[in-house]
Formats: sequence, C-alpha cells, structure tokens
Amino acid sequence: MNEADYKRKLVAMINAHPPDYAQRNEDRFAVGVLDLTIKFLDYPVVFAEGKKVAGWAFAPTPAQYQRGLRIIASGMEAVLIGWKDEKMFVSPWAQKADIREAFTIPDRWRDYLAILRGYLAAKGVGP
Repeated sequence: MNEADYKRKLVAMINAHPPDYAQRNEDRFAVGVLDLTIKFLDYPVVFAEGKKVAGWAFAPTPAQYQRGLRIIASGMEAVLIGWKDEKMFVSPWAQKADIREAFTIPDRWRDYLAILRGYLAAKGVGP
C-alpha cells in the first residue's frame, strides 16, 4: 500500500465507529497542513501527520513540523503516524521519529484504532 492508502484505511476504520470521526486534509497547495484530523468520543481532537516509514524513520516536512508545534502550543494534540508493511506506529510530535521508539501494539499491528487509542490513553489525554 502507498501512504494515501494507509490514510484512507485509518479514516475509514475510525468513521466506521460513530460517533468517532476522522477526515483527511489533503491539499497539495496548503503547505504545512497536517494530513488527518481525528476525534474519538472520549479524547481530545488530534491532528496527525501520516507517513510511510523509510528504514526506521518517519518525519513531517519542516512546514508541517512548525504547524504541529503551533497546534500543541494552542493546547491541542499533534502526533506522527508511521506505517511499515501495514504495521502502524504512533510517535509524539517530533522532527523525526523512529519506529523502534514509537508506540504500537505488537499483537495488534493492523488494528489502527486500538493503536491510536492506546497511544492517547498511555499519554493520559483520555479515559
């Protein structure tokens, strides 16, 4: 799968569980906009940048990184999501993330909802 396929799959998984909601924010002319806006019922709004992992690393563009910092400074959540071989990893906002240090659930690699909810719960931003 390519990066867009992973994002579509995540959005579809989330939207299949109302009232949870997700949307892609793809616009090649909107420099720095993060790819995804996600809202789970019991969690705050999360802005996410999704990337296909190269080797061990995944990273936002410099403009996306700055936008993520602004989002966090306003009191909202921003995370990096990486996919490698259909496995999903979530990292706190950073200029560069490493899947060996990112959050995942090894026995549920492809349960993208469980991984994202698990990350948010571990961070203490939800129930």
